[in-house]
Amino acid sequence: MEKLHIDESINNDLRKAAGWIKFLSILNYIGMGLIILFSLIAVIMSIVALTQPYNTGEGVGILIISMLYGVIGSLITYFPASYGMGFSNKINEALIHGNQQSMQQAFRSLGSWFKFYGIFMIVYIVLMIIYFILMIAWFGSASSEFYY
Repeated sequence: MEKLHIDESINNDLRKAAGWIKFLSILNYIGMGLIILFSLIAVIMSIVALTQPYNTGEGVGILIISMLYGVIGSLITYFPASYGMGFSNKINEALIHGNQQSMQQAFRSLGSWFKFYGIFMIVYIVLMIIYFILMIAWFGSASSEFYY
């Protein structure tokens, strides 16, 4: 393929895109920190509840859910944040220094960013379809007295 020419207009648009992706990545990092913080608080509260006298074991479920939410939630926010920051940093480096290798790494990170969100959306849609099927089955199997 012929060498592409990046004029001032494209340069400005790439810098704007890098700025917005950097902003979204920072928000993802903040969200990841909040997820971890709230999960730790929930874990600590569950442990405290479990150590109380006359405890019936009600905190075990919340403890497990909090740990899973912390791990899964932080992973879901970490990967797009790191891909976005990689794109932002590398595209700015490529545009400032005219470095072709940085440009390739930037677009590789951008591709990974889009791939992550694409896979995430596919998983989300599949889970929603399963949820709707289960809800239809649950309401369909309900007693007829429920509807009268």
